[in-house]
Amino acid sequence: MSAAAAETDLAAIGADVNWPDHDAATAARELLAGSGGRLGHLEDLAEWLAGLQASCPPRDLTRVRCVAFAGDHGVAPIAGSPAGLDSGIPALLGIDVRVVDVCLDSERAGPHRIRRGSGRIDIEDALRADEVRAAVSLGATLADEQVDSGADLLIATVPGSGADLAAATVVAVLTNTEPVRVATRGAAATDPETWMAQVTAIRDARRRGFAHRGDPDALLASIGGADLAAAAGFLLQAAVRRTGVLLDGLPALAAALVAYEAQPRAVRWWQAADHAPGPAYELALTKLGLRPVLDLGLGLVDGSAGALAVPVLRAAVSSLAALAARGAS
Repeated sequence: MSAAAAETDLAAIGADVNWPDHDAATAARELLAGSGGRLGHLEDLAEWLAGLQASCPPRDLTRVRCVAFAGDHGVAPIAGSPAGLDSGIPALLGIDVRVVDVCLDSERAGPHRIRRGSGRIDIEDALRADEVRAAVSLGATLADEQVDSGADLLIATVPGSGADLAAATVVAVLTNTEPVRVATRGAAATDPETWMAQVTAIRDARRRGFAHRGDPDALLASIGGADLAAAAGFLLQAAVRRTGVLLDGLPALAAALVAYEAQPRAVRWWQAADHAPGPAYELALTKLGLRPVLDLGLGLVDGSAGALAVPVLRAAVSSLAALAARGAS
């Protein structure tokens, strides 16, 4: 099913999400029982991959693609942090990163831009309802394009000025958490005034968005942004297309939280790439029930965590294949 033909919403995409293959996952679990638990988290990942691919053992991952949903937010001056750094790690590991200008605040507009920047969510809506639908549809279209080109695993990341603060606000609403508990703690130690400004912005935006916590699309319009909306559409459509996604960074995890509200079973198609720093990240992980592939504490949002997680997933594939070969001999 392709969502590219017309504008759509999260619920419409989510309706087509199915579960990973139960038989393949069960077969993987039975094979892994022979390891006596010595493979640790690799066992969970191998079972996940078997279910995704409906194959036990799963095939190696050879066509991993990363999509970065770039956008700027009106709260960027309050956020007090720059956009994500390009570390070069994905390229070093042979993974291409496609950067899509969804809502950057610049004169030069890309072909996929929904709008120039997102609204300042502590005092106004981030988007109009039609812009949410357009962004969700864009994300779904991009997922289709990646899968149609042969991708067997996707990485989603959301770099952009102010994206972390918008993401923290989304987490605060969807986990019913007070603003002081989701604001970046590091800012409190290095710059108390910046930290207080962040807490105040999250408080005001949370108050605006709380009434929409049961309506994912309205929530994105109120306190999200076009980049988060596109990422949410991407995540759901990847699940529709039975393709796993690694979530890279807090904004990607916040987009997953919104998509999860639209279709809870979609979470079975995602993994958190890394245990990133910050209380909002921990709250989102708990809500989604995800255990990160890595525990490096990277604060980058350039696809680095996702790229570094791929060798671990490949090791899970190899470990399960070795157990299968041993059982066949």
